[in-house]
Amino acid sequence: MTELLNRNLLSLDPHDPQRFVALAKNTEDCLLLTLSEPDFGISDVVRTNIPKSLEIGRTHYVPNPGDDSMRVAVADFERRTLGLDYSYDEVITTVGGTEALFLALQGSLNPGDEVIIPRPAIGLYENITRLSGATPVFLDTTEDAYQIKGDKLSALITDKTKAIVLNSPNNPTGTILTSESLQAVKDAVAGKPIFVICDDVYNRVVYEGTCPSFAATFPELKEQTLVVQSFSNSYAMAGFRMGYLLGAKAVIEKLNLLHTAAVNSVVAFNQDAAINAIHSDIMGMVWAYDSRRKFMEEKLTALGLDYVAPQGAFYIFPSIQKFGMDSETFCTRLIQEAKVAVLPGSCYGAEGYVRISYSAPMGNLRAAMVRFENFIKSL
Repeated sequence: MTELLNRNLLSLDPHDPQRFVALAKNTEDCLLLTLSEPDFGISDVVRTNIPKSLEIGRTHYVPNPGDDSMRVAVADFERRTLGLDYSYDEVITTVGGTEALFLALQGSLNPGDEVIIPRPAIGLYENITRLSGATPVFLDTTEDAYQIKGDKLSALITDKTKAIVLNSPNNPTGTILTSESLQAVKDAVAGKPIFVICDDVYNRVVYEGTCPSFAATFPELKEQTLVVQSFSNSYAMAGFRMGYLLGAKAVIEKLNLLHTAAVNSVVAFNQDAAINAIHSDIMGMVWAYDSRRKFMEEKLTALGLDYVAPQGAFYIFPSIQKFGMDSETFCTRLIQEAKVAVLPGSCYGAEGYVRISYSAPMGNLRAAMVRFENFIKSL
């Protein structure tokens, strides 16, 4: 019966990182450096809030785009921290950043449209694009330290281009797009019917300086800009499935129709927890990641592996090209021979690299890197 399914669903890329996670979990004593979420627990202020919300009966439907209190808190937070000028009715509270991305892409694309996706990138952008009947167009940034060059971007824009997806800090590289990269995007889309979809879910996990915001830098492009956010990565709330989408009011009102059809609304008591999370201090977690980042850089440098130093998120993306094997073979052998799991660059559209997550306790990282070093020396 699968042949009767949506033909766009049948066309999705089978490169799924979960295959390697499953192999690792079925390998005894394997250390996983594959996590795409914080290894920390939720803050005390979030934990204590949930019973209170249940006690007062927060178990019923809420307005489709989210409680007004949640949307006001989000708009106020983005204004205070980044200077983004969105009112509460320009916010949709979503089921994680994933649904926010789905709304932004599915809601803006028609069959035959094109979406420019800078790579390396998570496969979700490509999959949603294909589900929408649109065509992904990939911009390879590996030769440009993962930055966006104006001439290369402009060469990809056609009269079919409907959107460009930006992810900064980036998964899987940890790279932050520079002001020059953002300017290149602005120059390419200004005055054209093209959306800029900003996947900003890691923009609070930044180690040095700041992470320039496209939406804040170019407020004149508000009508063309959609901002995706999540509580999973900044607040260790992945299981809460909380996120939000920001956009111009007229666009958000239409995208809310898709949100209503897909999920109706998000969980009521989770919104109370999210409001408290917004006001919590996450710097202890960021400092811990920074310490782990420096450890990983030291180890990879000592092994002679090339990488671009991550500036945010909790990933590092070294090259394995000199070993003469594809990334899936490398990762499979690493699991089987060294009992360490990382993810192949092929899952992110970048063959010849692997993604290592340092969202793991330092003790696990130290043990894993001893095994990783022995494996590298055996090649």
